[in-house]
Amino acid sequence: MRLPRPLAGIAGSDHEDGWLWTRVGGWLDRRRLSPLHESTVDGLRFTYGNRAEFKRIYADIFQHDEYAFSPATDTPRILDCGSHIGLSVLYLKRRFPRARVVAFEPNPDAFALLERNVAQNALADVELVNAALAPAAGAIPFEIHRRGVRGHTWGGSGAPNPWIGWGNYLQVTVPAARLSSWLDEPVALLKMDIEGMETVVLAEAEPRLGAVAHVILEYHGSRMNPDNELDRLLGILDRAGFAVRIKQGPRWVEPATIERADPFWLTIYADRDRE
Repeated sequence: MRLPRPLAGIAGSDHEDGWLWTRVGGWLDRRRLSPLHESTVDGLRFTYGNRAEFKRIYADIFQHDEYAFSPATDTPRILDCGSHIGLSVLYLKRRFPRARVVAFEPNPDAFALLERNVAQNALADVELVNAALAPAAGAIPFEIHRRGVRGHTWGGSGAPNPWIGWGNYLQVTVPAARLSSWLDEPVALLKMDIEGMETVVLAEAEPRLGAVAHVILEYHGSRMNPDNELDRLLGILDRAGFAVRIKQGPRWVEPATIERADPFWLTIYADRDRE
């Protein structure tokens, strides 16, 4: 998927394109010392480490409205699973100022920026949870980028994925929580971007998915991760009473027409079937 055009207020200064900055910046990156970046866009303040990653995620969320939905109340309860550095949280609170958001992020590097972005925008009714969602509570091994937030922090995962083997990741141990523990009251939106853990997490919570009105999740498919089997995931959503729409890149697709490269990604929208 191509990167969006540079956004006003985000592009770097001219000297950062020179050879000296490239060499110095690379040295700092390898030592996790390079400076963070800050941008203000439409009144929201963002702090981030990787420019290309930020531009891509900002475009998906704020320009393409990836997480748009229509709640039945102006005080929706939202579970944001895989909040990264907080762009999804800022987007949802911008659209629904009175929303109650619980934001889960296991990557300790990304979580530090999530805390900062929530605090510097003075967001209320946002609970931050530094934990992965998993089939059982406790702790799990988790892969994070060796360069911290200067690397591509969106690829961190507790599941096997092809990009983990490229030598850019290291394993840490992070706290783990069960999704079902957070479904004791109605949830207007369950947003999930948890890098290959989506099926096992939904399976654990299946008996309580009746509390959820809408699901928007990113599916990560790979032969390396057979536990994240697409048909199983779609079956869980079907049994829970959801009508599902699937998007692959810019196209709406049916299960039979999905291009199953290795890896492949889908955005799955699940809403209550009101026939």
